[in-house]
Amino acid sequence: MNKLTNVNLLLYIGIFVLLSGNTYFIIENINLRSNILELNTVYQKMKIRNKNFFVRSLEFASLTNNIILTNDQLPIINEFESYFLVYFYSGNECQKCIIDDLGRIRKLSHFTKNLHIYPVFDSSREIEIRLKTELDGLHYSRLNRNEVVLPSLDGKAVRFFAVLTQKGELINHFFPDLVMPEKTDIYLKFVKEKYLNHAN
Repeated sequence: MNKLTNVNLLLYIGIFVLLSGNTYFIIENINLRSNILELNTVYQKMKIRNKNFFVRSLEFASLTNNIILTNDQLPIINEFESYFLVYFYSGNECQKCIIDDLGRIRKLSHFTKNLHIYPVFDSSREIEIRLKTELDGLHYSRLNRNEVVLPSLDGKAVRFFAVLTQKGELINHFFPDLVMPEKTDIYLKFVKEKYLNHAN
């Protein structure tokens, strides 16, 4: 009798272990499927973001030749024989975006003499106070709106980075994108390594 009870007990334990194992694998399968679906969703979103960024970049690339900016508006090129990272903005885009860009620029503080900001605003006491606070510690020169033509999207001027050569030419234009801030970091790293590390 005891032998039969022990056999039954072992049988029940075996069935329990088997069911537990199956349940574990079923749960793991569900989790794995869920993770795959989630990764697929993330991948699709990234594809859309990259496509939008690429299209946006193409749109602006075609407009860079239309930027109007004469050398007498860039006094800094007469002071140094080296490349500059320059940043133009007019305030048409979200203030947070501009503050974020300026924060990234500040991280390049080691290259301060080769960084220059060009805010494009008509002069007023309010603007001068704002710029003094916003650009504290950075080299900048305010330009009037009628002195420069910037690329625009839907009729609004768009902020951008560029490399200013010793000849006063703007090259390697870059237009930050709100939905892909990591692209700005990649661009600034590129400029730092290719141009600023070798600046005089």
